[in-house]
Amino acid sequence: MARKVVYERSGEPAQVVRVVAGDEPQAPQRGQVLVRVTAFSVHPGDLAGIAGPFAGADGDALVPGAEATGTVEAIGPDTPAAAGVRVGARVTVFLVPGAWQDWVLAPSELVVAVPDDVPDAVAAQLMINPLTAVLLRRAAEGTMAIGYNGVAVQTAAGSQVARLLAVQLARHPGGLINLVRSHAGAQKLRNRLPGVPVIATSDPGWQKEVRAIAGERPITAAIDAVAGELAADLLDLLGPGERCSPTVRWRPNPCAFTPAPCSRRDPGSRR
Repeated sequence: MARKVVYERSGEPAQVVRVVAGDEPQAPQRGQVLVRVTAFSVHPGDLAGIAGPFAGADGDALVPGAEATGTVEAIGPDTPAAAGVRVGARVTVFLVPGAWQDWVLAPSELVVAVPDDVPDAVAAQLMINPLTAVLLRRAAEGTMAIGYNGVAVQTAAGSQVARLLAVQLARHPGGLINLVRSHAGAQKLRNRLPGVPVIATSDPGWQKEVRAIAGERPITAAIDAVAGELAADLLDLLGPGERCSPTVRWRPNPCAFTPAPCSRRDPGSRR
């Protein structure tokens, strides 16, 4: 029996999602690939969509998700496919709404072959997280171009996207300072990425530590996945005209800004 995950109202994901019987798979049409799903990822963006507002009408049962991995069951007639995408091949599908179910009909251009030595749990995360990290790197490098000598800071530095971003920014020596909540988290991250400084924001003087590590280098970008009062503290670290880039969160946690720090900078330069 086919299964799918659905939600019929917005709310805490653990409270509103449920598994129900799914539709039997349909034969793919031209331009489509039918994939039997073996693993799907649960991203913060998926949870944000469930938490609300509800995107459907009364009585609708929406299937979350946008990324999954599985095996090609069938390919539509006269359908061009990427290299390695064939019946029986392991693939990842990306940006396909409703990925949290046993069967997915995906546009062929959104289906990518997966190497044999990559397990399903990894393959199901191959697209959204790396692409998010690349886009954040580009945003950060737009303010701290090579030769400009700028420094970026990022919160929630132990997350997967943040670790991917840190690896990319390693080509800028000293160009990144990681922020985490606790000393235990900081030590764990130091063990993973010994070349990148880490500061615990549980310390009252963490901003001074950031400035001390940056030294004379300007702090030109802040990548924030926490918001709340921490966002205002990050804003205060930035120089005039620099950028604070929030990433997706699924729990409501509004940014708390006061007029004073904003008045010292150009708020139009941030996003």
